[in-house]
Amino acid sequence: MDIPTKRYQLKRLSQQEWSLLAPLMYGYSYRQVWAFGEASARRIGGVSDHIGLFQGADCVGIADVRVRLLPVMGGGVAYVSGGPLVRLGSPESMESLFNEFLDLLVEEFVQRKGLSLRIAPPVEWAAEGRLTEPVFHRRQFVAFERLRRYRTIMIDLRPSLEQLRKNINQKWRNCLNRAEKNGLSVESGNGVELLDRFCILHRELMDRKEFDVDLSVEFYRAVQNDMAVADKLKIKLVVVDGKDVAGHVCSTLGQTSVYLLGASNHVGNELKASYLLQWTTLMEAKESGCTWYDLGGIDPVANPGVFLFKERMGGIDVTADGPFELRPKGIRGRVTRWAEHLYRTIRRRQHA
Repeated sequence: MDIPTKRYQLKRLSQQEWSLLAPLMYGYSYRQVWAFGEASARRIGGVSDHIGLFQGADCVGIADVRVRLLPVMGGGVAYVSGGPLVRLGSPESMESLFNEFLDLLVEEFVQRKGLSLRIAPPVEWAAEGRLTEPVFHRRQFVAFERLRRYRTIMIDLRPSLEQLRKNINQKWRNCLNRAEKNGLSVESGNGVELLDRFCILHRELMDRKEFDVDLSVEFYRAVQNDMAVADKLKIKLVVVDGKDVAGHVCSTLGQTSVYLLGASNHVGNELKASYLLQWTTLMEAKESGCTWYDLGGIDPVANPGVFLFKERMGGIDVTADGPFELRPKGIRGRVTRWAEHLYRTIRRRQHA
């Protein structure tokens, strides 16, 4: 699928190539892990297209494009989550590569294949104050309202641990002090058996609170089985009298550690176990060389309690740009939009 240009071209990457190149890119996270992309694509009835941006023989960017072709009337959607990623460099060079990458993705997926292209840029760009919205608007992308913008708390890990602790709200820090005095035992690792134990805690929490999550712990368990050892999720469990009372699941890759799932029962809540798990994860992320700890999404209206817990950890409130959409011109774009609406209606009826 090589696309000749004056300076750059797109090439499909093998799993081995992807695994070597992806960690070199700015904004690399669990979203770009091969197994996660494949599982996410299967979940929506699509395929994952792993693409590299090349300047000669040098790969300077990557994008995991999840492609779903729509039945009945044809058309389809190409979706990039947390990308595309480009090689770390000066702000000017990164913006130039990002622009080049967007142009080639538009040419390949919108103009040549007639698909609607949706892109949610990396949250790290927003955290660093690098705005991508003008870049998309110049290419006639519009905001895609059906996908919620990613809003989270990002903790800058570059200050000292002493300063990071001082940045935490006093009430949150008091709870952490209590947790540390309780002498809690923490088990950690990346084995499926730990994830199975966490799954029980998380399911109990969801049943008790009557809520659900977009990606279940069972989804992450299936992905964990397919991940390379270096990519695997990290699980922590607080154990009291031989019983799990709180748990934490995160991914620490590239510049960012991301909090994915957490759970605590009544005993864990009384012992402030979740505070200890968060602080331990923050310390480990800093020690591993991460720049950011992403607390995994917030919704002050729908879930004010969780928002307050995360907001008090001393980070910054960040909303990622996008997602943005560019549809094919003319009837092709309208047919794609109509076919997707029909597809969603059919899927809802099948699962009703």
